[in-house]
Amino acid sequence: MQLFIGGAFQGKREFMKQLTGAAETEIAEAASVSDTKEYRALDHYHLRIRKQLEQGQDPVRKLEQLLQEQPEIILLCDEVGMGIVPMDKKDREYREAVGRTMCVAAQKAEKVYRVICGIGEKIK
Repeated sequence: MQLFIGGAFQGKREFMKQLTGAAETEIAEAASVSDTKEYRALDHYHLRIRKQLEQGQDPVRKLEQLLQEQPEIILLCDEVGMGIVPMDKKDREYREAVGRTMCVAAQKAEKVYRVICGIGEKIK
């Protein structure tokens, strides 16, 4: 598995496509697909985590299941843990869930890239 993280609109998708050769048709919106097996990459994984929380699912467990089924998957996720801490409890729980899930993803990933202004830096 490879993980690409960074702020919103920082060029993660384009950087990943250039680095891996993935075609646009091989990339799915993570929150919109239930069957991920036909895709090489899942973009906006943070939105999939939000959806899992809304459905009462454990995002870490769901990630581990995904990685067992598709160990070569590529994940792209916005960093949501920076900035002002949300006042709403559900927003804080979502932010924490994304952070914890991405910690597990980074541990299990073969490679991790952080992308800022379209420039990717390999951090693992």
